Amino acid sequence: LALYGKDAPDYKLGKEMFSRAGIKNIDNARRILVNLNIWDEDENLDLHKFSIRSNFSELTLKETDSVMKKEVGSAERKDLTDLSIFTIDGPHTKDFDDALSLDPIGEGYRLGVHITDLTPFIKVDGHLDREASNRASSIYLPVTQIPMLPPSLSNNALSLVKGFKRFAISLFAHFDRDWNLNNFHFTPTIVRVEKQLTYDQVNTIYKEEPVFSALYQLCQALRQKRVANGAMLIPLPEIHFEFDNNSGICPRLIEQNAPSKIIVSECMILYNWLTAKFAFENGLPILYRSQEPPQERLPIDDSNYIYYVFQQRRKLRPLFIDTIPHPHSSLGVDIYTNATSPLRRYMDVLVQRQIHSVIFQKSPVYEELRLKELNIVIQQTLKDIDLMKRNQVRYWMLKYLAGCINDSFHAIVFQKSKYKYSIILTDLLFVADLPKGRGLELSPGEDIKVAVKKSDPWDDILILEIAN
Repeated sequence: LALYGKDAPDYKLGKEMFSRAGIKNIDNARRILVNLNIWDEDENLDLHKFSIRSNFSELTLKETDSVMKKEVGSAERKDLTDLSIFTIDGPHTKDFDDALSLDPIGEGYRLGVHITDLTPFIKVDGHLDREASNRASSIYLPVTQIPMLPPSLSNNALSLVKGFKRFAISLFAHFDRDWNLNNFHFTPTIVRVEKQLTYDQVNTIYKEEPVFSALYQLCQALRQKRVANGAMLIPLPEIHFEFDNNSGICPRLIEQNAPSKIIVSECMILYNWLTAKFAFENGLPILYRSQEPPQERLPIDDSNYIYYVFQQRRKLRPLFIDTIPHPHSSLGVDIYTNATSPLRRYMDVLVQRQIHSVIFQKSPVYEELRLKELNIVIQQTLKDIDLMKRNQVRYWMLKYLAGCINDSFHAIVFQKSKYKYSIILTDLLFVADLPKGRGLELSPGEDIKVAVKKSDPWDDILILEIAN
């Protein structure tokens, strides 16, 4: 009853039991569970609805212990432990999938993108593998994280932690002084991260440090080439929630167009693009990611950028995952896959295993049909996860707005329908409804101010009105 209300399978029975207990309103079911300390005040109901577990089975943990003790031969791997390798991540990141290096070579540069190699450690169809397959992805929510792999692996033994030797599949891409790609190759390596940097640190040092200055120039050139091939650069800040000890909530917008973000983004896109290219040229079945051209390309409007981005995103075609490659329109590449986050995404594990087989001159782990079967299950789970993420952002935004009754917010009219307007709270990048009042006539793109009259995260209610 607390999860589904009137849609609960045993609604009638539950209602009768509540009635006998003197409880008239079934909406009290959730409050009862909270009062009994069975649920938290801010219990994530979707975790129950989608049967998402945060803990791991005993068999999975037992296999994890074996992996921690496992010794894997390294004779066929190139030792890069003397190479200056660094990571760039958020300040709280523990699961380091990727690291970078850049070295001047002759008349150009050698870019290294190093991705942790799980393949020797995670047995195909073992308990760990099946657990990761069922989870499909790590889940990052405002107040909790649910890893795809046990933290002793994802945050420790298989993570590219500073100072420790780790196995990797490294991409080396050679560029001339004009940042043209001359050649590339993948190789199995042993790496040791020298520096664990945050995005903010790189934003501070990239102009003065020669390596980061050159790396930023390279990534700007890569980005410009993608734009020339049709890529759409429509970034908006990401919303993050910060919490204090007094249960205070502070929504914060994290800029996605900063130099450090561009460096990481372009290096990961390059790795994924060249991985797809390598697989296709070797006749290797993998899962490709593609996207058809948008329904319409709107003229860029810097004067009303947020409105422009929201409108343009509405016209993007959906992403498509399949064993047959097609161009990825919004990224501006002819072929694409996901391979840079094997600690966090199961699709990347599958792709890495396939690439691993070619590098070590072995038969592919998966035939095309098996990849299609796995993809069907993975995509359904990812849809559930995406829905849960959206629901959680909405829940915590409503909880924040519940403390802002009668406060005013700037907004832009996004869409207009018969009985309401869809608006964007610009300081929060949050879409909400505004009822049409008598004599209220607004136009899409118009700037307005609205006041919060009611906000209830439990009942998913937000009532706004035009501010005086």
